[in-house]
Amino acid sequence: MINIIPTGEEFAHAQPIAEMLAHNPTFRSWFIAKTRFVADADCQSMHEQIERERHHPPFWWRHNHHVSCGCEGCVGGRETDIFNIFFRNPKDKFALHIEVKHLGDTLKENQAKRYKQRASCWAANKPNRIPQHHRAGTVLLYSAAKHTKLEPLFTHFHNRLTFEEIWAVFPRILDATQAIRKLQSGGR
Repeated sequence: MINIIPTGEEFAHAQPIAEMLAHNPTFRSWFIAKTRFVADADCQSMHEQIERERHHPPFWWRHNHHVSCGCEGCVGGRETDIFNIFFRNPKDKFALHIEVKHLGDTLKENQAKRYKQRASCWAANKPNRIPQHHRAGTVLLYSAAKHTKLEPLFTHFHNRLTFEEIWAVFPRILDATQAIRKLQSGGR
């Protein structure tokens, strides 16, 4: 059991979604069907292998980066907010790189434009401690209130999805986000 709850809205928004992608087949299929991998929506998560290869970090889905690559997508150890690998056929694995932008967060073009590059790089030249995969996609996960501001950056992601779309279908995820916020504030 994890006793440390990281601070910040990004964690409160990302953690329930990352865990549901790993552990809830209904949510996973729904979410994957909203991406370029719609044909693979009925898939399995490789979160346990990611966790093992990363030597059991507190949050397996977080802080994945490729420090030995100098391409534009990876240079400087750029990370992805939520990372997971999935498969229908064990010989055909695909990854999702998910960028999380809550209402109070910003996204700069320089950051956004690296997401597709990084996803392609990792599929061709996987980082250490990340399982091999051959296809990759990117998702911008954001607050609907930021739509107009983020719209010019949408082309830098394969797909986009709002928290509100998720919460409307899976209200338990909103409940989990609110519970994390409460824990982060010391129960207040």
